[in-house]
This record gives sequence, C-alpha cells and structure tokens, in this order.
Amino acid sequence: MRTDFDRLWPLLAEALEEHPGTYTKEDVWAEIEGGHAQFWPLSNSVVVTSIRTYATGYKELRGWLAAGDLSEIAKLEPFICGWAKEIGCRRFVLTGRRGWKKALPGYREKAVFLSKEL
Repeated sequence: MRTDFDRLWPLLAEALEEHPGTYTKEDVWAEIEGGHAQFWPLSNSVVVTSIRTYATGYKELRGWLAAGDLSEIAKLEPFICGWAKEIGCRRFVLTGRRGWKKALPGYREKAVFLSKEL
C-alpha cells in the first residue's frame, strides 16, 4: 500500500494545495496507516476517506482527499458507497469543487459539500 501511496502522492499534494499547511505527506500516511483514513488507489487517481461517528451514533463516510482522473474516480464511487453502507454509514459527504457534482450524479450541493444518503 505504501508503494501506491508514494506513487500517487503528487496528486494528493496537489489537492492539499487548496488547504496549505494542513497536512504533510507523512501526516496523511499516518492517518491511513493508523486506520483513521481509508486509502483507495487507482491507476491515475486516488481517494482518501474517513469515517465520522456522531454522538447519536449516526455514521457518515467523508471524502477527505481525491485527485486525478475524475471519470476514474466516478467509477469507484458506487463501490465506496457500497462499502460504506455495509459498515453502517448512512451518508457519504464530499468536500470539493463544484465540478465534482457534474461527475457524480445523485449528489446535491450543500454549501461547499456534496452529500448522498446511502
């Protein structure tokens, strides 16, 4: 997994440029390696997610970082949503640019977040 992470790091680094000073390469790897984030490597793109459980027990999967080929990521989305539903998540929330909405049907814009009930 670390090999894929190192290969795809330039894409993640570019995505993180939107939020300078928040995470280093090793910070992101520590989140993944520690089980606090999920790493979804693809040929020409990558997605990093995390699970949030609220005080009520409501669980949602959050698309934390995504970069690369948008069409490739869009094809992975149903698999990620299926996995999230299997582990008890009731919503998938993405943070990103408006362009994601066009590539991912079924999501609705909520301020700067895109959200899909599972």
